[in-house]
Amino acid sequence: MSGSAGKKWGSRVFFGIQILIAAAILWWVLSRPDFSSSFATAWKSIHPGWMMAGVICAGASIAAHVWRWWICLRLLGVQAGWKMLARVFLASSFVGTFVIGGIGGDAARILMLTRRFPGSASRLMVSVIADRLCGLVSLILPALFLTFPAREVLSATPTGKAAVHFLWGYLVFSSLLFLFCWFCGTENARRWLPRWMPAREWMLHVSGCFEQLRPAGWKLLGAVAASVLMVALHFATFWCIARGCDAGVTLHEINTVMPVIEAATTVPATPGGLGMREELFRDQLASLSRTSSGASVLISLGGFLCGLFWCLMGGLAATSLLPRSLSQPKHAGNAA
Repeated sequence: MSGSAGKKWGSRVFFGIQILIAAAILWWVLSRPDFSSSFATAWKSIHPGWMMAGVICAGASIAAHVWRWWICLRLLGVQAGWKMLARVFLASSFVGTFVIGGIGGDAARILMLTRRFPGSASRLMVSVIADRLCGLVSLILPALFLTFPAREVLSATPTGKAAVHFLWGYLVFSSLLFLFCWFCGTENARRWLPRWMPAREWMLHVSGCFEQLRPAGWKLLGAVAASVLMVALHFATFWCIARGCDAGVTLHEINTVMPVIEAATTVPATPGGLGMREELFRDQLASLSRTSSGASVLISLGGFLCGLFWCLMGGLAATSLLPRSLSQPKHAGNAA
């Protein structure tokens, strides 16, 4: 079997495992005794206006994310138009959700812009890393000021305890990664690279890209501000769904549980966090606000679908921005 064929089958097996895990978690959630009646009650209470507000918040959150990435690119000397970046970002969201293979959303972003800015792959990669690290700050803030004070309540169940502990580990690891990337832009980092190290010249070039960001550290506050806005709008998307189904969940409660859920769903155990997100919403909202399992699952699925709407819009851009082999839907596999 050739390497590309082996990679294709490996990707399909991995996706199949993800689907099985998601199905098992959803079966566990949906088979609970109180689910059917509470879900039906929440479903009957849905208000279309709040659903539309959720879609708008999700779109505004994506716009803030594009703004954050645009700032990082400008600091690295990449002059990309905001409109083009929006198309690239939406297309990368589609690729990360619907395309099987070794290319994720962030890798798709780099690939699509590399085709328009040849020779800038290192700077584009650093821009994506800087973009993600700015997002870390905006997640730390609600985690420290809202989640941490409620940690005992959120850890009332084994699932909640594991998720809260994972959040702290995730934040510590990400903070250490931030410090490592900052160190990569120093002269000491370049001096310590052994001459025999493979791809040493490329690593030195990447270090030089990180060095470009160091003097502009204060300018990154603009990207952090965009990130805080992005996260606030993303969390508000789920709150709109909660209001729409009359679940009685406050914005404060949504902001308290979302850092736990966002950290846990970064693990690629299921496609897009499907299943894991629903179980965590059920567990965390039940502990914090006694929300019924049906309403919690509806909040989770509704918020996910609001983001999915914009993701599907990105599929139209993906067909023109990506090579054809990478813009095929998941059932077609990855031909690369």
